[in-house]
Amino acid sequence: MAGKNKSTGTFDCLQTVGLQLRFFCGVTRKCREYSIANLAVARSNIQRNFVAVLVVEEMLLSFTVLERKLPGIFTGMTDKYKHPRDGGDELRSRINFRTVNEKETLDIGARTFLEKELALEYDLYDFAVKRLNDQASACGIVHEEGQQWKQGRWR
Repeated sequence: MAGKNKSTGTFDCLQTVGLQLRFFCGVTRKCREYSIANLAVARSNIQRNFVAVLVVEEMLLSFTVLERKLPGIFTGMTDKYKHPRDGGDELRSRINFRTVNEKETLDIGARTFLEKELALEYDLYDFAVKRLNDQASACGIVHEEGQQWKQGRWR
């Protein structure tokens, strides 16, 4: 299989497994471990220490939540994201805009393998997405077409 590291028996793409988990867990030696216990610490740290955690797939919603939570710092962020000034696309150009239809699909074996190896990362990501959705609902964020953000989508 392409990408397999012969010396370690792992796949090159898995070298960063646990990166987000370690980031949100902290800098202690214990946080270097990829474990359920550290997932709990990471979740707790997100709840206690982060006003919001941005989700790339929901960048506009993430910026809107930041504008509501920290207006003194982030007012105008969504406008800058939606309508870059001076002919530049500096903010949007850094984000991958491939749609679901443009992504290559994984075969079932690869998907199963990755879901197993990245289970704690998936869990932490799902936690961050749910938290962002809950924050958007609590803030009463309304889409420009008048829809309100409820239960993870515009309604």
